[in-house]
Order: sequence, then structure tokens, then C-alpha cells
Amino acid sequence: MLGMYRAIINGNEITWLDKPPTPLNGVEASITLVHEEASLSRDERRRALAEILAHLAESNPFGDIQDPVAWQATLREDRSLPQRN
Repeated sequence: MLGMYRAIINGNEITWLDKPPTPLNGVEASITLVHEEASLSRDERRRALAEILAHLAESNPFGDIQDPVAWQATLREDRSLPQRN
């Protein structure tokens, strides 16, 4: 039997979120963790994000754009709309 079943694992105990598969005896399973605990604390993540944003600001990635409106229109390949200027 091949299928995907949602469940929550607490230690060695499985709590099924949907109807469980049948039969459950001797069934081999591969488990994919959808959400893992973060390896960094909240403060560490904030500091890392602040460093990344500071580095991005220093690099000034859009500094060479003379006319932002024209650049955005070119990027989006804007077209003129009927009865609008």
C-alpha cells in the first residue's frame, strides 16, 4: 500500500490527523518531517537577519537604476492600456 497520511509524532507515539491507513501491523513507512525545530534561537535568527539586511543595504543592489518607474515597467514588460496615458 502506498499513500500519504498526516500524523503528529511525539516520541514513539503517532497521532493520526486523518483516517489512519489499514492494516497497520508490519507496514513499512518512510517519514518526511514537514516542520523541524529551528536550530537557532529567536534572538540568533533576528541578529542573522539584521546582518544580512545590513550587508544588502551596503551593497546597494539597485543603485545603478536611474529611473525606477521605467526600470519596473521594462522588467514587467508593461504595455499601454486602451484609453490611458
